Amino acid sequence: FEVTGVQTCALPISVISYLGILIIIPLLKGEYKNSPFLKFHLNQAILFCIGWALTILLNVIPFIGGLLGGLFSFALAILEIVCIVYAVKGETKTFPIISKFKIIK
Repeated sequence: FEVTGVQTCALPISVISYLGILIIIPLLKGEYKNSPFLKFHLNQAILFCIGWALTILLNVIPFIGGLLGGLFSFALAILEIVCIVYAVKGETKTFPIISKFKIIK
């Protein structure tokens, strides 16, 4: 059974990859090597993890860091929810800034 050309087993794993530390599961299983769909969402999830780490570092700066960190956190959360929705639908949508970086090739 496929949803828009994507194997159904890749759908839950792609959603799991967006849930913080659970990104380790798809990386260890190695199934992303066989699925371009899963590789795409895993790459975006890794970029979100990097974004969250930068947000934590930004929050260390007094006042302005907290303000910018809060705005950045809000934007990251919204974008991550949108990515999860796309993963559930079986779609791959790129964002202008994120699409330039490929962690997993």
